[in-house]
Amino acid sequence: MRFLWLDINSSYSHSSLAFPALEAQLSQSQRDKIQWEIISGTINSDIATIVANVSYLNPDYIFSTLWLFNSDYTLSLLKRIKSLLPEVKIILGGPEFLGNNQDFLLSNKEITAVFRGEAEETFPLFVQSVIDSAPDFSLKGFCLIDQNHLYKDNGEAITKDFALLIPPENSQFFRFDKPFVQIETSRGCFNTCSFCVSGNKCRKVQYLSAGIVTRRLEFLASKGINDIRILDRTFNANELHSISLLNVFSHFSEKMTFHLEIHPALIKDKLRRTLESLPAGLLYVEAGIQSLNDNVLSLAGRAGSSQASLEGLRFLTSLGLFEVHADLIAGLPSYTYKSLIEDYVTLAKSSPSEIQTELLKVLPGTLFKENAAELNLKYSPVPPYEVLESDSVKPGEMLKAVRLSKISDIWYNDKKWHFCFRKLITENEKFLELFIEFTEKVNLSSAAPERAGSLLFDFCQKFFPVQSVNVSHAWISAGLPLNIKVAGNVKKWEKGFTGKNCPFSELSLSNSYYYLEMDGCTAWYTFLNKRKHTVPDCIITN
Repeated sequence: MRFLWLDINSSYSHSSLAFPALEAQLSQSQRDKIQWEIISGTINSDIATIVANVSYLNPDYIFSTLWLFNSDYTLSLLKRIKSLLPEVKIILGGPEFLGNNQDFLLSNKEITAVFRGEAEETFPLFVQSVIDSAPDFSLKGFCLIDQNHLYKDNGEAITKDFALLIPPENSQFFRFDKPFVQIETSRGCFNTCSFCVSGNKCRKVQYLSAGIVTRRLEFLASKGINDIRILDRTFNANELHSISLLNVFSHFSEKMTFHLEIHPALIKDKLRRTLESLPAGLLYVEAGIQSLNDNVLSLAGRAGSSQASLEGLRFLTSLGLFEVHADLIAGLPSYTYKSLIEDYVTLAKSSPSEIQTELLKVLPGTLFKENAAELNLKYSPVPPYEVLESDSVKPGEMLKAVRLSKISDIWYNDKKWHFCFRKLITENEKFLELFIEFTEKVNLSSAAPERAGSLLFDFCQKFFPVQSVNVSHAWISAGLPLNIKVAGNVKKWEKGFTGKNCPFSELSLSNSYYYLEMDGCTAWYTFLNKRKHTVPDCIITN
């Protein structure tokens, strides 16, 4: 029996966790009777090459997962493959199938069946039925158009005992060569966010014990893995569980870093004390804010007040122990564009390392999808299902929200410009709105450092000329050319000619020294003569 897993990701650094998670559950006797093949690629891979490779392998079954960013590409692949291999059976799973799947199956007749939910416990049963020459599509989770052309829906499969699942990294197909590894320490979420596929109030949250997590991390460490992404929807939903795992993580501080999502409104006293005691650099924290409007949060079904979230975010950033990423969702019901801008400025004042703003995505299987008409949410009918208009934001303002997202990535989230950009936002009430308008006719899809610096400098020269020197300082500190106007009035220091005393304690003929007059101080820079147009070796302000 020839099985093929089609592994299509958004980029090379990602890999599908679904395949090893499923394959790990198979018995050895089942593995002995299956000839597995994998074809991997990204959404930028050459379609013709992948189609030809699949055709050559001529599998009996093709399995794949669909989600926001690979859906269109993967479907186009599968339709071509089906034309070449009309007998192949194609079975799909993933987040795309958490809602009603009838329309999808009727309009994509190349697909044999789709699976809704968590498949680890069902997969071995289905594989055995295929081995026995009696494929069982009556199992929980399967949706299909049957032989009578009727839609058959077997509901959603939910794992009964998460802790008993064999970890994905035990699979022979697990990828240890990727930049990071993803693991779950819990399954499900206590929260009921209407925009999230995990927002199921009837779902029981299941946790892995600290002992299980420790053993898994020890195994991953033995494979040289040092970047762990925790997939839990809300890592601190259960305070005792999160504290026990943070204590586990701290034992791996010299080997690993951990990326996880914390709900800032739910940081209680014991968790605060634990976070305060962690080694620097152990964590990268995503702090889910979404909005700082309590009415918006209530309509979205999200637990925790906006004030508690803001206080929690300020606590996290005040620790100075790890990078903190905060996010906002534009297009939520009752969330105006004006409020989005105000919230962004408020977050900037709290000084997270990064701020992400993204459009609401009306995902299959979510309450917002079910109630879109009632909530006046108009959204794209094709992936990524982004909201186009809400009850509070018209298409023109939605476009500005998209531009804010790009601006945030280019300037706030880039260490070259972060401190300068944050200062401009927090000290000038109208800065952000004016800058969004200033860049309306500029293509921000790719902004190289020199272009980004030039845009920001030109803007400040026009609207906030006194503060343009801060852009010059950021430009020079980033090692960008000193002979460009963005470098401002930077001057080369030469002993006896400038009338200024150089603050560097030791002067060398191998170095060049420059200074920039700033508001109330002078910034000094030293460069090796051999390494001009690079990051300064030393910066002093006095």
